[in-house]
Amino acid sequence: MSSDTNPQPADEELEKFRRKLKYFFMNPSDKYKARGKKPWKLMLQIIKIAVVTEQLVWFGLSNQMLVQFKEENLITFRHLFLLNFTDASRDSYAVHTQRDVYTHISYAIKQFLMLPNTTVGNHEYQREGDAYTPLTICLQFYSNGSISPANETFNIDARVHEECFKISPMVSSSPLTSHPLNLTLNFERLLSVMVKFTLKATNLQTVQHHELPDCYVFNIMIRFDNRPHSGIIKIDLNNDVDISKCRDWSIMCFVFIAASNMYMMVVFDVVIIITLAVSLVLCTRSVKAGVLLQFEYVEFFSSCYGKRVPLSDRMEFIDGWFILIIISDVLTITASVLKIAVASYDLCSILLGTGTMFVWIGVLRYMGYLVFCPLVAFRTLNMVSDRVYLYTFVSLFIYMVLSLFITLITDTYDNIKQHQIEGEPVSDLQMFITQCKKSNHISVKENTDTHLICGIYRQQRSSKKIHC
Repeated sequence: MSSDTNPQPADEELEKFRRKLKYFFMNPSDKYKARGKKPWKLMLQIIKIAVVTEQLVWFGLSNQMLVQFKEENLITFRHLFLLNFTDASRDSYAVHTQRDVYTHISYAIKQFLMLPNTTVGNHEYQREGDAYTPLTICLQFYSNGSISPANETFNIDARVHEECFKISPMVSSSPLTSHPLNLTLNFERLLSVMVKFTLKATNLQTVQHHELPDCYVFNIMIRFDNRPHSGIIKIDLNNDVDISKCRDWSIMCFVFIAASNMYMMVVFDVVIIITLAVSLVLCTRSVKAGVLLQFEYVEFFSSCYGKRVPLSDRMEFIDGWFILIIISDVLTITASVLKIAVASYDLCSILLGTGTMFVWIGVLRYMGYLVFCPLVAFRTLNMVSDRVYLYTFVSLFIYMVLSLFITLITDTYDNIKQHQIEGEPVSDLQMFITQCKKSNHISVKENTDTHLICGIYRQQRSSKKIHC
């Protein structure tokens, strides 16, 4: 066979490989025009946005009652167990005398022991078998030490020692008459006093919304902080909350509606998990196809041209939007599983919110634009003097941000203008694809063998120079 007929197979194979690369980098609209392939991933992403956003809205409405119940109980505990507590004095709530320390500790213990007779909520002690969980008082102090400010001398063993003792509650309708506290504190060495106990409650507010109530476990800790030894012992109450479905429940009238709503939400969550799983498989397959095509392109350039493909060209085969969608799918699937299992509301909120945000960002690949519509509203300007500092700061902040954006836009404009004058820099990958012959149709299956192409190509180069 003469050398004049050899170029045809090589040119044909090279053209197929170029069309294969060109099709890979097309957007969904161009792919539909080229092969008539429907944008299934685009339609799936639109459906996913609708169902995931609805899931987040329903979870937010349900979680709102949860957060409200937690916050109101925290306020209740502070008023129940802290002597003369007011909401305005939270940051400055402290005692200054030894007598006040003993009084406040004693008051907290008495209120705990008298809880069934004082609370207006459905709070109860936690049970451990047949007994109630006791209240624990823990003292932290330096192991040994003596301080004499008058003589400017001190001797401190910096090792911290902790002692704890417990007081068990006794449920009785009669008021408490005996003094529950028999405690002596060495304030020179005292670092902190912690009063810890556990209460349980049920959120009945959800019944009015046709949802099954959750059971709450409040791990409460009252801390008397004396670490500065400044004469002020700050007092604060905090709690950790564990939420779970109640083990045994019975609701008259609303039982069918509440149970059906719960099952419908579970079914809806399962549908979302299936939808996200399909999206995850499709996007993972697209990323895999890009990686395989990258290896094929690297092998082709190495074999045919003896050139090493730079990292920037290789990274063009990795679609960052697909990576973002994969991350959002994994986060939302995990959040949906946690939501069904009622494992952790806080973790579920973080994962579901982040996943939904990534879903909306990921769809920008198909939309191509984003419209921001910031709304700025001011309620009143009556107290102008109190807002002068705020408005000044906001004005300076806006000025700095606008200056930054103007600098970025100006620099970008100069770069674009320079590229228009001198021509935009083209990578080897882009140059190779642009040599593809124009065609209104790209066949559905065009398998290319890079070894065959390069073998014929090298044979041609030995006879005469042909540029791919």
